Amino acid sequence: MRPAAYFFSILILLTSACDDHDTSSGSCESTELSTHQTYADLVEAVPELVVNTFIEEPNAEGALGRNKNGYLHVRFQLPMTYLVEYAIRNQDEEVLNLFVLNLSYSFDHQTEAGDFEFVLPPDQPADQSSLAGNLLSGTAFFGYAVGISLVMLYESDWYQQLPEDHSAKLNIDGLNAKIALLLTFLKANIEELEQHDGMAPNRLLYDVLALYTLAGHVKDPEAVSLALPLTQQVFHSHQPEGYFLEAGGWDSSYNGVSVKLGFELFTLLNSPNHTDLRERLAEVITCAVNWQASRILETGEISTEGNSRVYPGGESLGGIEKRVDVEKTVRAFSYMAHLSGDASYGKLLDLVLNYYD
Repeated sequence: MRPAAYFFSILILLTSACDDHDTSSGSCESTELSTHQTYADLVEAVPELVVNTFIEEPNAEGALGRNKNGYLHVRFQLPMTYLVEYAIRNQDEEVLNLFVLNLSYSFDHQTEAGDFEFVLPPDQPADQSSLAGNLLSGTAFFGYAVGISLVMLYESDWYQQLPEDHSAKLNIDGLNAKIALLLTFLKANIEELEQHDGMAPNRLLYDVLALYTLAGHVKDPEAVSLALPLTQQVFHSHQPEGYFLEAGGWDSSYNGVSVKLGFELFTLLNSPNHTDLRERLAEVITCAVNWQASRILETGEISTEGNSRVYPGGESLGGIEKRVDVEKTVRAFSYMAHLSGDASYGKLLDLVLNYYD
C-alpha cells in the first residue's frame, strides 16, 4: 500500500479531474491526442506493474482462462496478448514460446469452415437463441487477440532481430494458412457480426480490430473495407454524456473495454486515407475516457452504480457472474496518459490498481 499522503494527493487530483469533466450537464469534453505514436509505443508505455499483474501462464497444453479446466472455446484464449507483451518487454524467448504453444493449441480446435469447436459443459444448458451469435462474437474476440499479438511482434525490433529459423517464427509462419482461414470466416459472416454485435460497441470494436489487424497480416484490403464501416455504429452508440451505450444504458465495465480498444484502433489508423476517421475516433474515445474517470470512487474502486450490465446480480457468462474488467480501465488510463500527456490519468491508474491489489 502507498503512504496516506500519496492517496490524499490522488484524491485531490481525482476531484479536480471530475470537476473538469463533469458529465451531469449532458455534454462531455474531448482531448487532443498525439498522432505520432504507434501501437508499439502505446504498449511500451504501459507500466511494468500492469504487465506483471495481468499476465497469465498457459497450462502444459497451451490453454488459458476457463479452457484450463477443459477446452470450451477460443474466446477464453484472449490473455495470449499479455504473453506477447511480456515477452517483448523482457526479451524473453521462453515466454514467446508459451505464446506459440497457446496459439497452436487454439488453432488445433479450428474447423474446416474457419471457426472453432465449442464444447458445452454438461451442467450449463445453452441459450440456443443467442448461442450462434455469441460463438461468432467469441471467434472475433479470438481474431482480435491473434491480430493484435502479431502487430506487437512485427512492430518489435527484438522479435524482428531473432533468427529467421527461430522455432517461434517458424511455428507462427506455419499457422498462416489457418490465420487466413479465420479471416475468411469473419469476412463471410460480417453481416451476422454487425447484426449480433450492433448494440454492443465493445464487441463492434473487437470485430473491427480483428478484421483490420488480420487483414494487415495476410495482406487483404477487402477485409479493411469491411471492418472500418462498423465504426459508424460505435460512434452512433456514443452518448452526449461521454459513455458508450450498452444494453440501453451506461456500464463502467464495458465502457472501459470500448475505450481501451478505441485507443488501440486510433494508433493503428495511421494511413492518410483514414485521417477523418481517426480524428472522429479521438473525439469519441477521449470523451469516453473522461466519463470513465468520473466512475472512479475516492477509494479507487470502479463504481458499478447504475450499470446496465455488470453489477451485483447482473449479467453472467457460463453460469459465472461477470465482474468489472479492471484491466481494461487501467490500460485505457495508461493509453490516455501516454497519448494526451495528461499525467492525472497515470495517477488514476495507480489508484485503481491499489484498490484491486
